[in-house]
Amino acid sequence: MSGNQKKKSSTTEMKELIREKHPDAWLIESVSLESESKADGYGAFTQDKLFIYKLSPEKKLMLINTMNWPEGKSGQVDHFAIKSYFSIDGINLTIANHGKDLQLFLEEQKKDTFTKITRPFYRKIIGFRSKKIGKMVVASFIYLLFIIPFIIGLLGGIVSGIGDITFASKEELQKSEQLLAITEKEADTLKKQIADKDKEIGKLTKLLSEKEKEVQELAAIGEQQKAESQAEIERLKQDMLKKEQAEAEREVANVAQSYTSQQQSPPKNEYYKNCTELRKVYPQGVAANHPAYASKHDRDKDGWACER
Repeated sequence: MSGNQKKKSSTTEMKELIREKHPDAWLIESVSLESESKADGYGAFTQDKLFIYKLSPEKKLMLINTMNWPEGKSGQVDHFAIKSYFSIDGINLTIANHGKDLQLFLEEQKKDTFTKITRPFYRKIIGFRSKKIGKMVVASFIYLLFIIPFIIGLLGGIVSGIGDITFASKEELQKSEQLLAITEKEADTLKKQIADKDKEIGKLTKLLSEKEKEVQELAAIGEQQKAESQAEIERLKQDMLKKEQAEAEREVANVAQSYTSQQQSPPKNEYYKNCTELRKVYPQGVAANHPAYASKHDRDKDGWACER
């Protein structure tokens, strides 16, 4: 069994043991914590706390550090490649693979806020991220081993290409000039067509503007006619109301005059066979104290005979 297989087996075994101990953990991942001391291992990420473990030679879990999640704090975060670096509340935390999930958890569940750490471009190159001189020298040497053969091959291809260059003949130049002239002629034709289309578009735009203006004028005329119609209707209503009021006043005056004349005239015996004959003399009927009053003409017994 190779070293990688052993390492993978140990990692899987550790994750299984951590899962048995923390079934409520929402994430189990490789983590490095720097606070008062440094702890590297695998972390159990729970809602309230981070537990960091190592595997002993006897294949038992060893708790090497814990951390309560900061709440309502401000910090910095750097996501690069498969790792994410967090700095918050005096704590430096590095996690593999799931840094964005952890940031989302801290922001939504713990109300923490983070600003992104800006890296210079050379800090994004593998070997230069840690700023350690040894790693940077080794990385530069490895990059040169790849770049130098590439440059040599590129230069060789350029030189070979220059050797293969041949000069065009006079006939070929003439053909090229003819093709260029045809292309220029086609371009001029196309420009003319585009200019014609632009003119048509301008005419259509002008026509559309005129139609919109006509529609607005018609709408204004319609509103004016509507207002005039409403004013005419209101005037007719007022005229009808005045006419009805005048007729009512005349009727009241007639009734009052008739009643007054009945009161003032001396009583005399009057007899009418029916209301038709009585209304010929007294169109509005007569009261109970009138000489022409007869109970047979007062059907509703309201003291008024032959009223309409």
